[in-house]
Amino acid sequence: MEYDIIGEMAGLAAPGKSGVKLARAAGLLLKAFGFDQCCIYVYGKSGFALKGHSGKGARAVSYGPSEGAPGLGRGKRAALELYKLEAGEGSWRGVEDRGLKGFRYALVQPLEAGGEFHGVIYLKSIERKRPGAEDRRRLRKAALQLTLVIKYAEIEKELESAKEELKEARAALKDSERLITLGDMAAALAHEIKNPLISIGGFAARLGKHLGPDVPGAQYLERIFVEVARLEKVMDGAFRFIKDSSLDLKPEDMNAIAEEAIRPFEEDLASGGIELRKDLHQGRLPVLADREQLKIAFDNLIANAIQSMEKGGVLTMTTALSGQYVLATVADTGAGIEPDAIDKIFNPFFTTKRNGTGLGLTITRTIVARHKGSIKVESRAGAGAAFIIMLPHAAAEGQAQRQ
Repeated sequence: MEYDIIGEMAGLAAPGKSGVKLARAAGLLLKAFGFDQCCIYVYGKSGFALKGHSGKGARAVSYGPSEGAPGLGRGKRAALELYKLEAGEGSWRGVEDRGLKGFRYALVQPLEAGGEFHGVIYLKSIERKRPGAEDRRRLRKAALQLTLVIKYAEIEKELESAKEELKEARAALKDSERLITLGDMAAALAHEIKNPLISIGGFAARLGKHLGPDVPGAQYLERIFVEVARLEKVMDGAFRFIKDSSLDLKPEDMNAIAEEAIRPFEEDLASGGIELRKDLHQGRLPVLADREQLKIAFDNLIANAIQSMEKGGVLTMTTALSGQYVLATVADTGAGIEPDAIDKIFNPFFTTKRNGTGLGLTITRTIVARHKGSIKVESRAGAGAAFIIMLPHAAAEGQAQRQ
């Protein structure tokens, strides 16, 4: 009989959903020890969560860290017996536990290993039925096996989390490699394009001086000026993209950077019928940042927001503290981003604008990544977009490095 329960419990350590396994464990324990109800509680920061339940009687409940018999068992770290002397007697020797209604005997067996507490097995009986020494010994062994099942489930969860983090890290590495390759390509192309571009623009300017505006073909010269200017804009973006990646990181206030970044656009906002709303965090938001580089990132986001609101709207600049990160959000009420474009907007040279270069958001993401941060977008087509920059909180990062 002992081997049956111990072997069955050990078998639950196989891969699978922990909730299903603990529900199965409750049924096995109920059958092995002859109680009327078995509850398995797993302990966490918020208290005891019911993860396995089997049997009849009062509805099983959850408990706070120090509530009821599970809380008492956690404090004693030893098997705990609770019983009524007479049927109908209200006292459980001073223990207040709403889960004991209708029962006369209860046994709480802690789940712990290596000095670490994981929860309890909570067995209840309608009739006063006290287990013998042999059953108690078997229950302790079953509890140890069940603790291993819970530990195994925690390890599985951590492994899945680690796999997800590794997947994200690989994606980030792939992006970095692509950006490096693009930078090398842009550097090579820049040298090949720069001199001919200067010559084309220079000769076109000379021709413009010799030919009047009424001369046939003058409109073609104007087109050359426009196209040269567009190419210069693309080249300027490329040069900024391949610029030395070293940063001059200093303690800065995200609120101050956001305020400084929005200031040059105030006239454009007013002339475009765009209302500016600022919802900045109260007090300083310290980050380690290259102020000028971070302003370039904001410039791109603000300029994009303004261009998306051709008929006016609202631009909102928000800063906030979220755990160990500082958030800065630039949101607009423009046309938003189409679903099929949302995954491509940070790709180099991808643009939905008629005269766009497709490098603005790529540069922005690169700058944020160099600050050990991340950027994400939330958008609904026709309802605007919000770009959220997340950087490490300087105070939190410094504390982590000292530990």
